[in-house]
Amino acid sequence: MKVNNRIKIENFAFNGADSDRLLSVLNINIEKKKVPDVIFWASKFNMYNILNKSEYRNKKIMNYDFVNTEKNKFFFNIKQLDKTLKSYLLFYNLFDAIIFRIGLTRNTAIKKEISNKDIEMMVKNFEINTNNAIEIAKIKNVKEFYLISLFTKINFRTENNYQFDLYKSFIEKAKKDNVGFVKVIDLESDMNLIEEKEDLYLCNGIHQYLDGNVYQAKRINEIFKRTSSLTKKD
Repeated sequence: MKVNNRIKIENFAFNGADSDRLLSVLNINIEKKKVPDVIFWASKFNMYNILNKSEYRNKKIMNYDFVNTEKNKFFFNIKQLDKTLKSYLLFYNLFDAIIFRIGLTRNTAIKKEISNKDIEMMVKNFEINTNNAIEIAKIKNVKEFYLISLFTKINFRTENNYQFDLYKSFIEKAKKDNVGFVKVIDLESDMNLIEEKEDLYLCNGIHQYLDGNVYQAKRINEIFKRTSSLTKKD
């Protein structure tokens, strides 16, 4: 379903896509395909992916290891050992089955608490990738670059305030540093407008039902038509 049939859209988003991966997708497709007039960049939600990565795109630049990566390396090694032992030792397989039957598991580890430094570096990684995407768009003569903040319930939880304050500061700076080229569509405040329809639009804190997707598409189209220099002649 399209809310504006005058616009041809190519969607390169995919489940779980963070800015590391989306920047790679942008690099590949902008070389292979016709350069678009407008890029819509909406990868805010998956910033958290980086917290579990021991290797990420800007690690050499940022020189930082996130709190959970050391734990993940440990469990990866344990799983590798577990797989090897199961392949060669009958006794280990029997012991493993007994542990499973009595309800003990090896997945009882508790994640370390995310620090403010983790959050700062997580947003910094997003910032670096987004600035790179903006520069690529300029080099390829894209006419406009939209930073889109989709609506979600989790924006207003206390534990996320620091992250979203940093995020909002960055997108406003990107807009100021790239006047007329970078534009912002912020739907976070829409949660106040759709409070009565929250259960109709959102199936959880982030993901939407069809009605939520349709509402959001209409809102993006409204703001795009109002703010884009490309729609002034319409």
